[in-house]
Parts: sequence; structure tokens; C-alpha cells
Amino acid sequence: MTLPPRPRRSHTAFAVVSTALLLTACAASPASPAQASASANQASASPSAGPSNPSTPSPATARPTATPQGSPAAIVVTIRVAGTEEYRIELTDPADIEIARQLLADDEVLATIPNGAIVRNDPSVNNGYSWHIDPGSFEWAEVTTEVCDGLPSYVEDGTLSGPRFCPWQAEVIAIQPAP
Repeated sequence: MTLPPRPRRSHTAFAVVSTALLLTACAASPASPAQASASANQASASPSAGPSNPSTPSPATARPTATPQGSPAAIVVTIRVAGTEEYRIELTDPADIEIARQLLADDEVLATIPNGAIVRNDPSVNNGYSWHIDPGSFEWAEVTTEVCDGLPSYVEDGTLSGPRFCPWQAEVIAIQPAP
């Protein structure tokens, strides 16, 4: 598969942030399985106890679940892949919606690859195709495996037969409220 080159983004910022996150995660993780078990028991014994490292967001705070006031509950994002093909996804998660808006505004965002589970034989909002991406499985990724990269037509014709679609050369070109 030969696709046009992806627009250059700052890899220095990616490397710095990735390294910082890795170091923070390693420093915050227990040294042994016994310590992990003790930490889990301590957390369950005292529900008011906060995280051991307040600078590391917990999964509950990393992705808000409530819809902010004034924001739609769901949006449809049109994505152009490799400058040639377009497909549509429905987003319901407020954090994913915010990233889509930032990408449309051409803001600097590290996670630019749309990644989600393919639901075949049901186009939903993805007009012109026989498949859609499950909104509950969707995430914006910084890095993915090559096996899910490709064009929307590859999903349609079965060339991309895996369970997920993650086109590396994706560009958000439109956002509209979900029907």
C-alpha cells in the first residue's frame, strides 16, 4: 500500500511527553506484585484515600464522562484519509469530541490517529459504506499498529479484515451534530 506522505508534526514534543509519561508511570507503579496487591487492598480499605501520585491523572479523571453544558451529546466527524477518501464517525465521549475540535482547528495535538472497532454490515452515520466505527470503542491514538492502517475502501472491500480501523494519514475536515 502506497499512501502519500503524512504531514510532518513535531516529534520532539511527542518524545518529551512520552518519556515524561513513561517515567511517571514507572515511578508510580509498585516494584512487585505483592506491593501491587497491598496497594489495591489499602485503596479498597480506605475509599477516601486519593492516588499516591496526585500529578498522574487517574483513569476516572483522564476522560470525563459527563457532557459539558452547551456541548452536544454526540457529533459526527468527517475524516479524510490520505487526501483521497472520506468516512464518518460518531463521537460520544466529551474528551474525544474536544480532540476532534482541536484537530479541525489545526491545533497541536499529539493523538491524531482515529482508532476504533469496525462494525460491519451497518453503515450508521458512515454514508456510502456498509460499516461504521463503534463509538464506544473509539479513541484518538498517538501510535497504532500498521495492521489497522489503510483507506476506508480497504475496510469496505475486505482488504483490511481486522477488527479495528486506524488510518495514520487521517485529517478531520468537518464536524456536525449527530442525527
